[in-house]
Amino acid sequence: MKNKIGIYVVSLLDSSRRINIINQFEKLNINFEFVDAVNGRLLPQAIVDSVNNKDVQSRYRRKIGLGEIGCALSHQKIYQAIAESSVDYAIIFEDDIQLSDNISAVIEYFKSTAVSLGDKNLYILGGQEGLSSQDLLVRSVKEQINVSNDVSFVKLNDSAKYIYRTCSYVVSRDLAKELKCTYDEAFYIADDWNYLSTLGVFKKLYLTNVAYHPEDLVGSVIEQERQAKQSSWKRSKLRALLRTCKSKFRQLKRFY
Repeated sequence: MKNKIGIYVVSLLDSSRRINIINQFEKLNINFEFVDAVNGRLLPQAIVDSVNNKDVQSRYRRKIGLGEIGCALSHQKIYQAIAESSVDYAIIFEDDIQLSDNISAVIEYFKSTAVSLGDKNLYILGGQEGLSSQDLLVRSVKEQINVSNDVSFVKLNDSAKYIYRTCSYVVSRDLAKELKCTYDEAFYIADDWNYLSTLGVFKKLYLTNVAYHPEDLVGSVIEQERQAKQSSWKRSKLRALLRTCKSKFRQLKRFY
């Protein structure tokens, strides 16, 4: 029996990006549905204040931006819909993603081969372009999932801290329920995969590259908020040198 797949695209109702994503999916002959994103800038101040409570500010060491709050609420909206649906797997995109033809092979894998029951793994489809954390990812040399001749998921070892964005990923219905339950207990930023990994919400983390995020981030509210809050230390030459040493050391973890 084949798995039932849901494909969702998070997008503001009036976003001009919708035309581009529609064209991409039509070209690939893939059906999907839009999920209207929550616009953080339109949220009542009471909700913003409730998110930015002492515990949240202590965990993130800053206030959460309006774009990040809207993004978090948008993805929770999807998790709730998945939990209430009959889908076995959900493939989630944001509307600024660029799809490769190989996305079809990934969809077929989750439809025909993957076992959804009890699957608490997180599958990232790409979208890591332009992030300085790329050199700190540790790709296992022992474990991968072959999807097709051209596509495979590689297991990431001890790397949840260095994966960002929620622009393209796959979750089972079981995992979507866990993500929603965790949020109901305490707010978390949508792409705080490290927090979720630490709590044991998902088991293994896999990465492939069949979807791409634009490196020109001028139009990204979330990226602008995060860059504005970067310290001078994060931009220093000394830190860059230390990161290079750290990256080389971390690669020893490839072998487990």
